[in-house]
Amino acid sequence: MIYPGTLFNNRFLVRRKLGNGGFAHTFEVSDRRVKFTRGKPAVKLLKVLKIPPSVDEGYRKAIALFQREAEVLSHLNHPGIPQVEPDGYFTVERENCSEPFHCLVMEKIPGENLEQWLANHSPITAQQAINWLKQLLDILQRLHQQQYFHRDIKPSNIMLKPDGQLVLIDFGGVRQVTHTYLAKISGDREITGLISPGYTPLEQAYGKAVPQSDFFALGHTLVHLLTGQHPLDLETDAIAGQLLWHNCVPQSSRNTLENFASLANLLDRMMAPFPANRPQTVAEILSELDTIVNPQSLGEIHSNPSDKLRRKTVIGLGISLVGLLAIATVTTAELTSPKIALACNNSGVHHHVSGRELLAELSYNCAVFLNPNYAKARYNRAVLYENQGKLELAAAEYDKAIAVGNLSAPYNNRARLYIKEAQYDKAIDLLEEGLQLASSDRVQYAFLKNMGWLQFKLENSEAAKVHLQRAISLIPNRAPAYCVLAQVWDAEENFSAANRAGKNCLKYDPNATVSREAQEWIDVVP
Repeated sequence: MIYPGTLFNNRFLVRRKLGNGGFAHTFEVSDRRVKFTRGKPAVKLLKVLKIPPSVDEGYRKAIALFQREAEVLSHLNHPGIPQVEPDGYFTVERENCSEPFHCLVMEKIPGENLEQWLANHSPITAQQAINWLKQLLDILQRLHQQQYFHRDIKPSNIMLKPDGQLVLIDFGGVRQVTHTYLAKISGDREITGLISPGYTPLEQAYGKAVPQSDFFALGHTLVHLLTGQHPLDLETDAIAGQLLWHNCVPQSSRNTLENFASLANLLDRMMAPFPANRPQTVAEILSELDTIVNPQSLGEIHSNPSDKLRRKTVIGLGISLVGLLAIATVTTAELTSPKIALACNNSGVHHHVSGRELLAELSYNCAVFLNPNYAKARYNRAVLYENQGKLELAAAEYDKAIAVGNLSAPYNNRARLYIKEAQYDKAIDLLEEGLQLASSDRVQYAFLKNMGWLQFKLENSEAAKVHLQRAISLIPNRAPAYCVLAQVWDAEENFSAANRAGKNCLKYDPNATVSREAQEWIDVVP
C-alpha cells in the first residue's frame, strides 16, 4: 500500500490519494527538487501502475502502455497537454517483492474534468462549443502532427483549468501511426482495443483505430456537452447510424450562434460511422469551423450588401458565360441540364489540356452545378485541383466522385493521395474496391502499380514485387511500375536487379516527365 508520507525516488513525497481508476493509482505529490516562488514544494501528479495478484501478459501490456504515455508526453509541448520531464517515468523496487512499482510523474492540472463540470452546470451554448472545439482541435493538431492519436477522448479526460484552458489528459491509450501499426490494422491482426461506450467508434472497437477515430470521439464529446445527455441516451438513426441530437440542444443555446446548423452538420460529419466519411485532418475541420465563425473567410465581401451582391453576380455571370459557350455545341433538341453539363465538362477538358486552368475550372463548376452527381466532372475537377497543388480540395472531389458514380479512376487517384499521406489502410480499401471496376489494361496497370507502391511503403517487398510484375505483364513498355520496382530491389540491396528495373524506368520515360514515380525514384538508377 502507498500512504501519505511515502517518498518515491528520493524526490516525490505523497500528499494524498486522488483516484483509483483504470490500471493506475493516482496521487498528489510534492516535488522536493522544484520550488515555487513562495518557497513551497511544487505539486505534481504521480501515477503508479496497479500490480495484479499474478503477473500476466495483460500486465506486461499495461506496462508498455504506461511507458508509451511517458514517452509521448515527454516529447509534446503544448498548454493543452500535461507536461512530463524526460525522466518522469521510473521504477521503484519493493521489499520482498520481485515486481517493482512503475511510476509516472507529470504536471498536475488544476480544475475539474468536463464530466464533473457538466454535473454542476447547464449544457454549454453553441458559441461556447465553438470555443472549446477550437481549443481541443489545436491540441489534436499537435498530437496528430507528431504521428500520434489519442483513442480515448471523452468529457472525463478533458480538464478545465481556472483560466479557461482545456487540457486533454490520460494518454495511456495513445497510438503512434507507424508502418507496422497500419500493416496490422489492414490485415487480420487486431490491435488491443480501448473502448469507452458512447465515444468509441466502431472501427476502434474492432481494434482498427485510425487518427479519424479521435474526430468521432470528439464529436460525441461536444454533443454530450451541448445536450447534457450521454451519447448512449440519445436516439440513433437505425439506417444511417448517426445520433439524432440536434433537437436536444436548447433553443437558447442555438441562438448564440448564427450558423448553428453548419456547426451541427460539421459535428455530424466528424461522427460519421465510417472513417472515410469523416474529415481527414484537423486542418480540414478548422477550415470549415472558420467559415462558420467568419463567413467572410469564404471570400465574400461583407463591407456592404451591394458588394456581396456584386460578387455573386460576377460569379453567376462567369458560370453563365461558360454555360452559354457549352450550349453552343448542343442542338436545340438536346437542351437539357444533363446534356449541358456534359458539354460543360467536355469544354473543361478542352481548356484543361490547353493549359487554360481558369476556364477549365469554370467549365467543371458549370457541369457540377447542373448535375451534382456527375462523377466524371467531379473527377476532372479533382485532377485539376491536384495539378494546382490544392490537395485537400482534390481529395474532397475524389471522395465525391467515388460516392456518386462507378468510375474506377477516382479510387486510384484518391488512394495515391492517401499513400502520400501515409494513410495506408484507407489506400488499401480503395485500391481493392476500385480494381474491381477497372476494365482496361491501362487502368488495371495503374491500380497494380499503386498497390505495389503501397506494399513497398508498408515494407512488404515480396507483395510489392508481385503487384508490380503483374502491372508490367499487362503493359511492358510503361515506366511507372519499373520505377517503383527499382526502389524495391534497391531497398533489398539487390543492386543488379535495381539497375535493370531502373534502366527500363528511364527507357520508357527518358525525361522523367511522364510519371511521378520516374521523378521520385530516378536517383536509384546507377
